[in-house]
Order: sequence, then C-alpha cells, then structure tokens
Amino acid sequence: MLDFDKENYELDRICKKKDHPISRYATVEVAAGYLSVTPRQVRHLCQLGHLGEKYGPKTWIITREELINFKPNKPALGRPKTS
Repeated sequence: MLDFDKENYELDRICKKKDHPISRYATVEVAAGYLSVTPRQVRHLCQLGHLGEKYGPKTWIITREELINFKPNKPALGRPKTS
C-alpha cells in the first residue's frame, strides 16, 4: 500500500530542488526526478498514454495522484539488458 503523504513529501522535495512551484500538478522535469528517468522518457510515456494529458503543442499536464499511482507499475524503459 502506498503512503501518499510520504510520496507527496518526496514530490515537494523534488519541486523545491528544481525551483518549481508546489501545486497539484507536476512538470515533466519533476516527474522525471520522481520516477528516476529522463524528461524525454516522461514525454514518451505521456505520448503512449501512460501518464498525463496533452495541454498545448509541447506541454503535458501530470497530476500528482496519477504520478504516485503510476510509480509502482512503471514499465521497463530503454533497451533490454543482454547477458
């Protein structure tokens, strides 16, 4: 079970670190820091429909609740490891 207060605190910490306002929504940069991926990978997840909604030509809206619920179910990103 997720502890939403702990996860919200983590998002607040990332927002402060990146000088972003603390709000109900997360920017692509904050989402990337929270998920430990690059901003480009977050945009790709948004384009695939896993996260956020399109808002304008280059902007994505990602709610905190959506981001917190997505983290445990994050698909494997990047190239698969070979042995």
